[in-house]
Amino acid sequence: MTDARKKIADLLWWVVPSQDTADAKAKAGQMLDAYRDEVALDLGRDLLRDGLDAFLRRLIGPANAARIAAESRAAGLRGAADVLTMDWGGPDHEAGMDEARKQLRQLAEPSHPGEAHD
Repeated sequence: MTDARKKIADLLWWVVPSQDTADAKAKAGQMLDAYRDEVALDLGRDLLRDGLDAFLRRLIGPANAARIAAESRAAGLRGAADVLTMDWGGPDHEAGMDEARKQLRQLAEPSHPGEAHD
């Protein structure tokens, strides 16, 4: 049991109608489990229906979801720059490959005004 769940359960059982303490605590736990399951189902539906972006916005808030999306996009851009090799263009394209790697890394920088950091 998590600390937050335990704290809520410790407060909730006081208001649960019951014949005894053990029964009230059991009912409080069942209520919390039912609520957790309901939230998990809602989040799962969001994920399936609207994709990861909507899921993250609901789970951790719009600002944090945007930050995670930007970090993920930046990591992908840096990874693309790292794997961009001369094999793809041959020796005739060395300058172009260097420029492409440079642009990918610039797009991944937090100071870049592009989509990754909105």
